[in-house]
Amino acid sequence: MRIKKLIALLVVGMLPLAACSGETTPTEPSESVDLATWKPEFVDGVLQPLPNGWPNSPITLLNPDEAGSPDGLFVRTAAEAIRKVSPVDVEILDRSDFGTYGTWEAMQWMADQPGGNEGNIAVVASVVGGSLDLIATPVAQDLGVTLDDYNFVIATELTPFILTQKKDPPWGSTDFKDMVSYVKAHPGEVRYICYSPGSGRDISWIHYSTTLGLEFKEPWACGDGSQGIAAILGAGEGDLGLNDPEQARIGFEAGRTDSIMVTGTEPAGEPWADAPNGVEAAGIEDDPWGVTRGWAVTPQTPDDHREWLFQLFKKASEDEDFKKARLSLPGTTLFTLNHDEARARAEAALEYAEPILREAGLYQGG
Repeated sequence: MRIKKLIALLVVGMLPLAACSGETTPTEPSESVDLATWKPEFVDGVLQPLPNGWPNSPITLLNPDEAGSPDGLFVRTAAEAIRKVSPVDVEILDRSDFGTYGTWEAMQWMADQPGGNEGNIAVVASVVGGSLDLIATPVAQDLGVTLDDYNFVIATELTPFILTQKKDPPWGSTDFKDMVSYVKAHPGEVRYICYSPGSGRDISWIHYSTTLGLEFKEPWACGDGSQGIAAILGAGEGDLGLNDPEQARIGFEAGRTDSIMVTGTEPAGEPWADAPNGVEAAGIEDDPWGVTRGWAVTPQTPDDHREWLFQLFKKASEDEDFKKARLSLPGTTLFTLNHDEARARAEAALEYAEPILREAGLYQGG
């Protein structure tokens, strides 16, 4: 995940913030729990600790981003639900200073913190986007990491990317097909805003444009999604670009942009119910693009602790208030992927994206 600027100052001002106290060091469990025989136990709706006593100190939910970012908002919604079912305190820590490699650097930082290798710190993670860093950026060489270091606990949702265009574009309509026809007739003229070259969003658009035979002007590269939507909103740098639903709403609700396509295979829902999805727009039936969001822990975290966290987060994701909040984002799909299923999705995304990156000259894997 890339570092993003604050996109919702007013929203953040209304949200409760918490910080990792770091005052309680977890007791090292004396023995592992046999997962073949262990069954999660809930008492009055609260998940009970493992037989070895873990966890016996707070769990910190780490957001390697700004508090008002899409991940920051997800963490806050999740924390409310997790607190209802957790036997220990649940805290939030926002850290937007990790650098270029975001989540990867966050996990290495976690390993050096008290309880970090026990599962007492879980980081919000994008299964597909984070994995693609391994071949779209030099993170593998710079940090010495592999997919094995991305220790997924659970994934609970997919939020799509929304193709946003400025008001009064050169093709003169809000119809996706009109945009395609215009770009084909004027190759290299339309300005596409690129969010972090090599990111999942960038790879997604390369795939779409290649599939449709579209040639855009050399993209104006912005550092984050808030800069991208601002460029489309009025500064004149771009005609269109992919955005998170929250960012796309900024221009849409201000009446200054239109959203004409949603990635993935699901309908977008309001306010973009008429926007075609990836199948309808480009015939991409196995479109994996969007943010598959969940949680990860360090690779050193014991399997029984990871499984306990899976049960905790799974139960929290079934909370009605949590589901209502997440489904308010257009096109969002809720599901549950365990460690193995999330790993399989990451591997499939890498296999899917590698030829796209190689063809575009962006491949940076080993």
